[in-house]
Amino acid sequence: CRVRGLHRHEESVDRVRAGERAAVNLVTDGSPDISRGNLLVTPSSVGTTQRFTAMMQPARSFTEIPKRGAFHLHIGTADVNVSIRRIGQTDGFVVDTDAPVPVMMGDRFILRDSGRKAVVGGGRILDPHPGSRPASSDFDALVNVLDSDPDARANALLGLRGTARTERLVVDSDGGTPTGGLPAGSYTISPARAATITAGVRAIVDAYHAEFPLRPGIGGSELATRLDVSEPTIAAIVESDPMFVMNQGAVASAEFTHVVSDLDERAWETVREELEASFAVPRMSAIDLPPELLHAILRRGDLVQVGEDLAFTKRQIGQITEAARSLSPGFTVAEFRDSLSMTRRQAVPTLEWLDRTGVTIRAGDGRAAR
Repeated sequence: CRVRGLHRHEESVDRVRAGERAAVNLVTDGSPDISRGNLLVTPSSVGTTQRFTAMMQPARSFTEIPKRGAFHLHIGTADVNVSIRRIGQTDGFVVDTDAPVPVMMGDRFILRDSGRKAVVGGGRILDPHPGSRPASSDFDALVNVLDSDPDARANALLGLRGTARTERLVVDSDGGTPTGGLPAGSYTISPARAATITAGVRAIVDAYHAEFPLRPGIGGSELATRLDVSEPTIAAIVESDPMFVMNQGAVASAEFTHVVSDLDERAWETVREELEASFAVPRMSAIDLPPELLHAILRRGDLVQVGEDLAFTKRQIGQITEAARSLSPGFTVAEFRDSLSMTRRQAVPTLEWLDRTGVTIRAGDGRAAR
C-alpha cells in the first residue's frame, strides 16, 4: 500500500514516532486485514491476545471500578468490547476482549462504560498471556517489575508461566530475555518448574531401575509422556543435571549399572547351547529365560530377533547368512529351508529378515544373495 497522508491530533504531519497515535491515510487494494485500531510495528515485535491481566485504577469520579457495565477498552486507537474480572482483593483484573488486540507488558489503556457514558478507569497491561486462573500473588509479582528493565519483566513472566516459548517472552516483555531459566529447544523453563520436573524424573527413573534392573533406562519419550512435558524438556533437564545420563534415548541414573549376573549368564549359556543344537528353534516366547534377562540378551546382541516370535543366536545368524550366500541364485523358500533343516515357520520370517537387512534380494518366487 501507499501512505497518502499522516495526521496526529487532527493536524497534518510529515512523520509519526513510536508510541504516538496517528491517522494514516492509505491507498490500498481494499484489504480487510487493515482497519482502525491496527498497530504499526516491525514484524514479530508485538503479539496479539484476547485475554490479559492488568493493573487498573478508577477514574476520579468513581471510588472503584464498577463490577458490571458495557465496557470498552481503548488502547492506542483500538476500541474493543471487553469483560472484566477482579483478581482477589487486588487492583488486578482479568480482561477478556471480543477481538484480538496487540499488547505488551506495561502498555497503558482506558476503560469506558458506554452505558454510563463515562470513562470509569485506566490501567497498564501486566501479563499479555496469563494462565487460566491468575492469583493475587501473580498480580504482586508483576506489579513489582512493571517499571523495571525488560529482562526483569521476562523473568517475572517466566516465573508465573513455568514453561514458555522464549520468543513469546521476548515479545510480551518488550524485548526482555529470561536470564535465570533453562533453555529447552524453543522454550525456556523457570528454575522452580525445572526443579519440579527434575524431582519427577528422579522418582520415575529410580522406580524404573528397581522394576527393570537389567534395562539401561527408561525411554525419554515415555518419561516425557508420564510427566506431561515435551521431549526437549526432558533432554534439557537430563543434560543440566549430572545425576542423570541419556544413552541412545534411554534416561538412567548416573550411578546405575545394568550388568547380567554370573547366575544369569550360566542360565543363558544353557539356553544358548539348546538353541544352537538345531535351526528348528522354539518360539521366542517359549525360551526358558526370565523376560528381563531375555531382553537384556537381545539388547547386547547375543540373541537376534528376526521375526515377531522368532530369534536365533549370534552364531546361528552367521551360519544362516553364509547358507543363503552359498545357494544358487533364484533359490526358493523350500531350498533354503532344507539347507538348514528348519521348518517353514522358521524359514519364511528368516528370509524376510535377510531381505530387510540386505543379505538377499527377492525376484519373483526366488531369491539371490546380494
